[in-house]
Amino acid sequence: IPVRTGDFCIGSYLSRHSFSVPPGRHMTKSYVSVYYNLLLTELDGSLRVIPRCGELFAPLFLRIRKLLSESGEEGVDNFQGSALAYELIYRVLTLRQTEKNAGEDEFKQFLHRLTGNLKRKYTLASMAEEFGCSIPTLIRLFRKYTGLPPMGFLKKVRLEYAAYLLQHPDSSIRSTMLCCGYKDQSFFTREFRRFFRISPLAYRKRNVSPAMFENSDTLP
Repeated sequence: IPVRTGDFCIGSYLSRHSFSVPPGRHMTKSYVSVYYNLLLTELDGSLRVIPRCGELFAPLFLRIRKLLSESGEEGVDNFQGSALAYELIYRVLTLRQTEKNAGEDEFKQFLHRLTGNLKRKYTLASMAEEFGCSIPTLIRLFRKYTGLPPMGFLKKVRLEYAAYLLQHPDSSIRSTMLCCGYKDQSFFTREFRRFFRISPLAYRKRNVSPAMFENSDTLP
């Protein structure tokens, strides 16, 4: 799961998770475990990464660390421990609600960045890292807002943009293919035919009139 400085991760106790950081970076993790708190029922058991909010929780973590270090043989005071636990979970729930309200706009901006550079090679890992979430969360967001898995959405956008470009006489099939992120023309032709039930060349001939070709120096 890709994480960055200041990310806050929530997961079930004793669950195994593998985190990764950008090359050349090191990770320092602070753990806080909370048991038998009623507010925990509001959180699901899946791992969730809330990006760039470490400063918000840092003072609270210091208070928790201080409470633990000052506890004697009798252990942590139940009242103080419960109060800090409620405060921690309340902050998480408040932050998640704020994240939900802002999440749609943020994700739409992310989609706009993706579709604005279709030449780039995308993977699930690279998209998850760029948006600051796990791959399962990325897939869930794509299905929620686009109705498609990430790679299926990219394929649809690339092919629809290719169809748009092929209607212009100044765009050859090869230049269209490269502009939409395809390197192999045979593969592009198969994908286009599978999606539109017609080859790129036939589509181009059907949608570009001969008169338009007369004013263009680009061959079909």
